[in-house]
Amino acid sequence: MRGWLHGDAEAPVYEALRPDIWKQSHPEVVRAYRVQEHRDRADRQRFYRAQRRIEALPHSR
Repeated sequence: MRGWLHGDAEAPVYEALRPDIWKQSHPEVVRAYRVQEHRDRADRQRFYRAQRRIEALPHSR
């Protein structure tokens, strides 16, 4: 454990296990529908936030 903290050469390489790095090196196991679900959720969130901002604007009558 002490070797890992001090950058020992025999320590496991955690850089390769970062989610973004792992995804790039293993594209065959990334589920496409999950990527689309994530995009859909982000789009809904942006839409609802924009809608709330518009509703919060003062109405000129």
